Amino acid sequence: MAEMIDMGYEGFEEREGEYRAYIPEEDFEEEPLRELAARNGFEFELNKIENRNWNELWESGYEPVRLGTFAAVRAHFHTPIPDVKYELVITPKMSFGTGHHATTLMMMEWMQDLDLAGKSVLDMGTGTGVLAILAEKMGAERIVAIDFDDWSIENAKENGAVNECSRLELIQSDKIATPLRFDLVLANINLHVILPLLPDFKNHLNPSGLLVLSGFLPDDEVTIREAADAIGLKFIALRYKNNWLSMTFKG
Repeated sequence: MAEMIDMGYEGFEEREGEYRAYIPEEDFEEEPLRELAARNGFEFELNKIENRNWNELWESGYEPVRLGTFAAVRAHFHTPIPDVKYELVITPKMSFGTGHHATTLMMMEWMQDLDLAGKSVLDMGTGTGVLAILAEKMGAERIVAIDFDDWSIENAKENGAVNECSRLELIQSDKIATPLRFDLVLANINLHVILPLLPDFKNHLNPSGLLVLSGFLPDDEVTIREAADAIGLKFIALRYKNNWLSMTFKG
């Protein structure tokens, strides 16, 4: 997935025995896909998808996600979920982050164990803003959410407004474009984006701050741990879910 994101693919779907990836027709190049398939030993077939009302189709199959009584994520067209501590109303549009994917859910699981009251939080690669919005609902005093995609910033802004967020600062950038240090840094992206950002993450952590990473495959564990150790990040713990990996570090 990480390599295909770099190639311009925007949507992914895991099914038993197969993996579907979606890319705008004008952005598709077959040769890089053939090289990727050869390196990783898989076969592929191409299908051109007819134009449809994708929003209507998505709404018909999108169910709320809940993490016990801690939090639930629903869209604006779902019935409210009153029996959770934090209810998030998230309509993703073209951005990533509804809680359905294992990587997002693991990030929320880490956050469930934290006391964010009065804390400062950086959400790098915010997507829909789901983690930043959850941080504000948990009492974080200052939340900076960064994404390089303009549609993600717009979507996070809309979702922030729906959730009545007042402390959410959105920045469009591919870098940590703030001089602030944070008590908690969140990054749910992928290996190729996170690796070069690790030194910046460390530099933007308060002395006792926590770094929470997700978006990796289990095979990436050694690479991440060695890169983190080389710059003085202390490994704390990891989680696995649906063949995805999430890890925490301290500065």
